[in-house]
Parts: sequence; C-alpha cells; structure tokens
Amino acid sequence: AVEPEKIKRLLDDACRSPSAGHTQAQEFVVITDPEKITQLAYTTFDQYELVKAKAVIAVTVDLLRLANRYGQRAFERYGWIDGAFAAMLILLGLVDEGLGGVFIGAFNDLAVKNILSLEDHYVTVGLIFIGYPDRTKAGKLEWRDQRVSFIGEYVST
Repeated sequence: AVEPEKIKRLLDDACRSPSAGHTQAQEFVVITDPEKITQLAYTTFDQYELVKAKAVIAVTVDLLRLANRYGQRAFERYGWIDGAFAAMLILLGLVDEGLGGVFIGAFNDLAVKNILSLEDHYVTVGLIFIGYPDRTKAGKLEWRDQRVSFIGEYVST
C-alpha cells in the first residue's frame, strides 16, 4: 500500500497546478482497491502488468466548468492542458516521495468512465499507476544535449 500521507502530498501539489483562467477544473479520483486497480489496468490495451500498482490517481477535468468560461476551446484544448499540468506535478512528486509511477493516456475512455462512475461532462486525461520502483531496473536518461537545441548563449554544466 501507498501511505495516505504520501497520496495527500501528491494531491496537494496537483491542486496547485495552473489552470485556464484559474477555473481549477482538474479533479482527482484515488483508487486503492485492488479489484478496481485491476479493472483499470485491463482498460489500457494489454498493459496488464499495471495490476501490480498499489494505487492509481485518475486525473479528470470537469469540462462544463471550463466551458462556462471558454466555450468550445474548453473541450478542444484547455481541459487537456490543465489536466496534463496536474498530472506532471503528481509525477514529479512521486520522485520526492520515493515512489514510482507511470502515466497512461491510452485506455478505453468509456470503460474508465464507468469504473470511476464519472458524469458525462468529465473527461479522464490520464491514469497514474503508482507503486514502489525496482531500483535495479531504472531506465537510462538520454543526455539533454541530444534532445535540446539552444538559440543564443548556452553555458555548459
């Protein structure tokens, strides 16, 4: 299990994420029930190893809250951006908490909506499956100079 205080700190960070017009349309569903985690894992198009997760945070957005201010652009753009900001803060917080996680954006939307009992005006931006990482299997980080271009001065570190 993931300690509740760690989940609370992750959610505290996520609730501070930027939002269009400070509408704060991002909402979160925390899942710790192993049966529900398994159901969610099976919505992710054959990524069944996710059943090992100890918790899942579903990052959702209330599109109606955004649409009241931004109309159609809420559906096309702002909801997804706002949800992504919140998800990134959760992912960064996982490192600070000694946790590991993976953001999943490929899932059966209708199945997730049903599992989480979400109303129609909510969209799930992503599912963050959380657990404790196996430090022996850490991925290799590509060197930043191979992935970043600079225009102007750059001081090498």
